[in-house]
Amino acid sequence: MANPLDPVDHGIELQVLDTYGLAKPGHHDCGGIIRAMAPSRNMVKPAGEWNRYTLTLKEDLLQVDFNGERTIVLALEQSPMKDRPADGHVGFQDEAKRVWYRGVRIRELK
Repeated sequence: MANPLDPVDHGIELQVLDTYGLAKPGHHDCGGIIRAMAPSRNMVKPAGEWNRYTLTLKEDLLQVDFNGERTIVLALEQSPMKDRPADGHVGFQDEAKRVWYRGVRIRELK
């Protein structure tokens, strides 16, 4: 998150909204990078089950593994995210809905 006063318009956002059962997810559905890329397929588990994400950003390549499958490979420099900073804070946002996280780990890649 580059600007804490406006994190969505200045950062890179991964959607975690429940879109279980949606046939063809878009960039604003679960697992998508908002304003940039939809997941290759819908990997969302039913409500009550935990979803697992692994996000990796190395140089300008963003990869998302979602419930064991790589669903996003995005070269930031060739995407709508090209002007967004690749470093900054990590934030979690809600939109007045309940969401739970567990086992969150953040590590710097060398």
